[in-house]
Amino acid sequence: MPKIKTVIFDLDDTLLNRRIMFQPFSKKFVQYFFPSATDKEYKQIRKVLEKYDHGGFSARPQMFEPLYRELKTEKPPDKKLLQFWGENFPLNAMKARFPSTERTLLALKKRGFHLGIITNGDTALQNKKIDNSNLRHFFEHILISGDFPWQKPDVKIFYAALQKFDLSPKQVIYIGDNLINDIHGAHSCGIQTVWANYRKQKNPTCFRPDYEIHVLEEILKLDLLQNRTMVATS
Repeated sequence: MPKIKTVIFDLDDTLLNRRIMFQPFSKKFVQYFFPSATDKEYKQIRKVLEKYDHGGFSARPQMFEPLYRELKTEKPPDKKLLQFWGENFPLNAMKARFPSTERTLLALKKRGFHLGIITNGDTALQNKKIDNSNLRHFFEHILISGDFPWQKPDVKIFYAALQKFDLSPKQVIYIGDNLINDIHGAHSCGIQTVWANYRKQKNPTCFRPDYEIHVLEEILKLDLLQNRTMVATS
């Protein structure tokens, strides 16, 4: 069996804790668009915003219409909302790194693995998250669905990553938190998968990862990631 040469990651809720970014953003959102909100209204608006954000899986700007409809208030133009989102949501990406993110990536690099990212989302927004988290230098290739006509779980974006690295599926392992977009998507083109199940949830789907971890650093214990030559560091 070919040895694993490359480890590819999802971004949100795999390398970065999206909740850490969302909490200060939602506060800023309410203060900016609803400056006269009472404490009670403030809590309600943040709750509704979180509901329609749906953990980042809601399409934008489509999420804003039901958001403002439920709040029973006139919404600002979608362009203004999107601009505010793009400028402010990634600001806390550095704080959003999971505790073991940097040392895990560093350990994999020292073992000689090549690293990549496949993430769904707007290109500018995802790039800001990566830059603000100071993680870009770890990765040789970063694929963002906004640059392609398809997104995870479409196998085409996984094949695009394989082409970038010039590898076969058996030489790659993919790590992500979403059982459909990440696990099913990567499996569909023959890539082994690791489910980043940090919240220790039950698997309600028919999709079965090859491995499961509860903190990112656990991937360093996987046998198939022990097979590379250590790289000397200065």
